[in-house]
Amino acid sequence: MTGTPIWFGPSDRPLFGMLHVPEGNTARAGVVLCSPLGREDLYVHSTYRALAERLEQHGIAVLRFDYDGTGDSAGAQHDPARVAAWAASTRAAFDLMRFAGPPVVAAVGMRMGATLAALEATRRPLDALVLWDPCRSGRTFLREQRALHALSVGGLDLGDGSVQTPGFRYDAETAAELAALDITRTEGPMAVRVLLLTRPDRQHDAKLDARLASAGHVELGTALGQHELLTVDGRLNAGLEDTLERLVTWLSTVAAPDPAPFDTARFDPTTTSAVVAHHAKSRPIVERTVRFGSGGLFGILTEPTGGSSPTTVVCFNTGKSRRVGPSRLWVELARQWAACGLRTLRVDLSGLGDSGTHPGQPRDIYYPFEALADVEEVAQFASPDDPSRVVLVGLCSGAYHALHGGLSLGAQGVCVFNPIFTTKPIPFAAITTTSSPRPQLSAPARRWAAQLAGHQVPRAVLGALPEGAWWIFNRLGIRRSPVDSLERLVDAGSDVLVVVGGDESFRIRRGSARALRRLSRSDRLLFEVIDDLDHAMLGARDARRVSDIVYRHVRDRFGQPDTVDEAVGGVTIRDADDPVEHSMPCSVADIADIATRVDETSRS
Repeated sequence: MTGTPIWFGPSDRPLFGMLHVPEGNTARAGVVLCSPLGREDLYVHSTYRALAERLEQHGIAVLRFDYDGTGDSAGAQHDPARVAAWAASTRAAFDLMRFAGPPVVAAVGMRMGATLAALEATRRPLDALVLWDPCRSGRTFLREQRALHALSVGGLDLGDGSVQTPGFRYDAETAAELAALDITRTEGPMAVRVLLLTRPDRQHDAKLDARLASAGHVELGTALGQHELLTVDGRLNAGLEDTLERLVTWLSTVAAPDPAPFDTARFDPTTTSAVVAHHAKSRPIVERTVRFGSGGLFGILTEPTGGSSPTTVVCFNTGKSRRVGPSRLWVELARQWAACGLRTLRVDLSGLGDSGTHPGQPRDIYYPFEALADVEEVAQFASPDDPSRVVLVGLCSGAYHALHGGLSLGAQGVCVFNPIFTTKPIPFAAITTTSSPRPQLSAPARRWAAQLAGHQVPRAVLGALPEGAWWIFNRLGIRRSPVDSLERLVDAGSDVLVVVGGDESFRIRRGSARALRRLSRSDRLLFEVIDDLDHAMLGARDARRVSDIVYRHVRDRFGQPDTVDEAVGGVTIRDADDPVEHSMPCSVADIADIATRVDETSRS
């Protein structure tokens, strides 16, 4: 029920998708799910997967896909003619579903995905269309996202016609093209039956109602749980569950009563690889989908043609987001590193993204108890002869798992960004350190101190303590310094890169500044501080600045020495005005609470 990965569309710019087909290759209908844009796409991924699996159980085939230059598809997010490319991607997905021959062809689009689906449906009407909390126009979408960025991240408008959203900049050309999209400016039918789901907290849109009156037989419904889905963390909630059940019921009613053969020839599910870019010397860069391990882990392996370094870079998903990374950074870095002779595996941990689960494991847990076992299976898959020959990369929760795995495996390298450190030591027994043993308070005293530190007033007082006081706390074992974990990685022989914002730097350094300086002098630890780096890298320049550091660090330390740093087709190091997407946001103020939950979840 996890779906079959496929590549489709233009051979020179293949699109990535996940195809769900009922048993026996028959279907009562075929549904294409059109994703939102930007940050909303990452929030919706789990919900779309859940919808696809439920529809499959009702005898309905489903295609989930990434637009050109987004997700795992070929292309870059700063390529020209973005809106035309997204429209062409939608058309390719619709045509592919029609070719398979289901008796009914339908589409579900959310937010800008609904806008793109509706516009394409006016060219060739569908049997059924669901407009889920649609953006009537691209202008409305940009206005909302600009306001959201101002409230959550801040920053000035550049005044060049571009629009900055949380973690994603639409250049002037793309912003103008988006602003020109408007469902109400179209004419004619869209589908035989149309279901419009609107949010109860949004103002009624009379213009959209008037346009849809001629679009087909329109039915109205409420998009419950939408606020929590798009503004909290994409988690399924009671209201959203009701909405999903409404969608499944409606689409099941629209579907034909009897299934028909579903032709998968054009989908070609046996093709698990595609050329997604080219070296400057026209050597292809190939990506291959893989599934492995006891938890059915899903990943995408980016490989250069010809020889490659014996080291594999592994990039973990962040929070509930799938494997594309913050600002789609893992995708772009993987294709850049391929030009340096490095292969990269970007992977979803079990219960997240498109990976399966272990027996009894719930889905969508950011810090799954099974994570360390997952990391070890990832390393075994990536480097069977020597699982330590990996470089583990992650942001926030992904960084936490990279640190865990690096310590367990004795990994060749660890690159972490704004890592979450817990108040307890990371479990570790395989590697001994050269550090001298430290005095420890008794277990009851440590528990009392930890409980005291959890109260609001003592925490405020502790935050104002001088460096010397924190050093004493660290020495007595009242607080476990994050530098201890970094020290153990370095002692084990790992090459460690840590990139943090100013607030994260303070939390890591306090009480251990001297030890951190000593580690940095060893040439095994590079500790980079970017004072204004947003924790989730949602700022306009965050992804570019981090990309510059980690790309060169991994290339110089682990790439093939005889490779030349060449531009990759559509994938080059970006300048300050290039667009970026985002990762799941997590404010610095929440880090202490998250660390506490990590302690509980990881040891439950």
